[in-house]
Amino acid sequence: MSRRLPERSKPLLITGPERSRLRFHTRGSAAERGLTSVEYALMAAIVVLLLVGGTYYLFQSIQDRFDRNESCASVAYRGGGC
Repeated sequence: MSRRLPERSKPLLITGPERSRLRFHTRGSAAERGLTSVEYALMAAIVVLLLVGGTYYLFQSIQDRFDRNESCASVAYRGGGC
């Protein structure tokens, strides 16, 4: 009684024209590549918005601190306390 090995549906090593078709298929269609480009553009836009918002918030915080110190220094110069 001989045991028969199960047949594989696809060969392990693909050569010839099938190999190039398989490589093309794994890259995705033009619509998928376009969708990926849009996703990356949206991620980049979100990162830019976060950077701009963080910079603005940091600038406002520093500006408020300078304004408080300026008013405190001018009051102290006139002889008052902060």
